[in-house]
Amino acid sequence: MAVAMAMATLAGDGAGCGSSGMSAAPPGSGGAGGSVVLGSGGSGGSGGLPGDAAAADVATGGDAPAVAVSIRDGLTALTRTCKMTVGHVYGFDSDPQDPDKGKTTQICALDGAIFWIADMDIDCDGKATPGKCDREDDCCYAPDTSLHGNNGPLTAAVTPYVVLPTDFVQPGLELGTVVAVIYNNQMTYAIFGDTGPNDIIGEASYACAERLGINPSAKNGGALGATVTYVAFTKGTASVPQDVEDQDQTRTLGESLAKELLEKNQP
Repeated sequence: MAVAMAMATLAGDGAGCGSSGMSAAPPGSGGAGGSVVLGSGGSGGSGGLPGDAAAADVATGGDAPAVAVSIRDGLTALTRTCKMTVGHVYGFDSDPQDPDKGKTTQICALDGAIFWIADMDIDCDGKATPGKCDREDDCCYAPDTSLHGNNGPLTAAVTPYVVLPTDFVQPGLELGTVVAVIYNNQMTYAIFGDTGPNDIIGEASYACAERLGINPSAKNGGALGATVTYVAFTKGTASVPQDVEDQDQTRTLGESLAKELLEKNQP
């Protein structure tokens, strides 16, 4: 199982490990069509989110707002081509036994955002959620995250967040910035909530994986291969929700930022 150390160096001193993404992953990172997309509908829930909150930004089939479909498809088209790279080459995993060992990607720059296409390892760092994210469920669980909410470290089983390498610096990129995450024709909005190794990319919280229909287990979950597209907005504090744990705020701000991004950039 691959070890993706999530070193919380900005606000914490712990280290965590994500799962290797050993579960099967459907090919592709998005595209036109699809049964589940970002929206405001949906009901029910699981994974630490009470009731309707679990599906607050996921709608299915005909219930999906047209604007959500348009944004998802627009971002998918925009991220098919990397016109400008930033940072250096990043690996998917460092564990020699992981199927993604040796695969690499780069971070690409847009006017108002960066994006990368990678796998998804599961990050469980932050406040513990027994049975989902704690020392029993994650080999390298750490009780802290780089970003703190109003009540301290984030809760990986509740708040969708994405991990970026500790050494990556980009003008306008702030902890807490909104990140659109697309997988298998599904999209959700997360935040940049934790930092990880300098040479690895492709990791997100339990809650983020769950919203996308990815097995969220830190033991055997995740998604393999270059199947997940991450779009992080880079408008400084204007990209950060006032309350980083309020997923309605994250979704609303994400939709606004995504529309602006699509207006400024051409596929």
